Amino acid sequence: RGRVDEWGVTWIEGRAANPPIETWDEWKSYPFPDAHAPSRFAGVDASINANRQLYLLGLIWNTTFERMWMLRGFENLLVDPYENRRMFFELRDRYLEFSLAILDRWLETEVDSIYYGDDLGTQIGLVMSPEMWRQLYLPMYRELFGRARAAGKHVFFHSCGDVTPIIPDMLDCGLNVLNP
Repeated sequence: RGRVDEWGVTWIEGRAANPPIETWDEWKSYPFPDAHAPSRFAGVDASINANRQLYLLGLIWNTTFERMWMLRGFENLLVDPYENRRMFFELRDRYLEFSLAILDRWLETEVDSIYYGDDLGTQIGLVMSPEMWRQLYLPMYRELFGRARAAGKHVFFHSCGDVTPIIPDMLDCGLNVLNP
C-alpha cells in the first residue's frame, strides 16, 4: 500500500513510512537515485523560457535532515550521530553530493533563486539542539547556500516550526528569504 518514491520511501496518506535504510547493513547496498537522470529536469528549460518575465525559483526540497530521516527513520537519524557517527557522516556526505549535483543543474538554468526546504523545527524549538544542528548540518547549508550565492542566485529556505535559534547561522550562510 502507498506510493514508493525514487528513494524507496513508502508514502501512505502523505506521510513517509518504511525507511529503506533502517540498518547500516542496508546502507551498504542502498542505490541512490541518479541525480543526473534526464527526466529530473524534463520541461524545466521550456518552462523557464515561457516565464522569463517572472521571478523564477529552482526547487530543492527535503534538503538535508528531512530526506535523511526519511531514509533512516526519524528516531534512527536522531540517534545515529551518537551511536554510529562515521556512518551518519557517510550518509550525510553522500546526500550532500546528490544535492550539489541537483543544485549544479539548477545553476545551469536562468532561475533567479534556489528554494530549499527542510523542516527543522517543532512548535517549541528545533528538533535538535542548535549546537548539534551546527555541528551536523550547518556545513551542508554553507556549501549549498554558498554555491548558489556564488552563482548570483538568491537563496530561499522553508522550514516548519520554530527555527529562531539558527536564523543567524542561516543568514551567515547566505540566506535571503526565510519562509517559516
